[in-house]
Amino acid sequence: MSDLRRAGAKLAENKQSPEATGALKSLFQDIEDLTVASRRKQIDVSQAAYARAQADFDAFLKAI
Repeated sequence: MSDLRRAGAKLAENKQSPEATGALKSLFQDIEDLTVASRRKQIDVSQAAYARAQADFDAFLKAI
């Protein structure tokens, strides 16, 4: 996970894109929410966090 975080931050930095940086921060928050909800066996919350993570990852890819 830390490799993905560092690589994403480097890509956003190289592109000098505040949109990419924002999407990346949101993506990792969504992944953290997904992890917590999964451990608590909250299926609906997990599915919502997963959908948000996918959308944020797509936004990140568009921004870079």
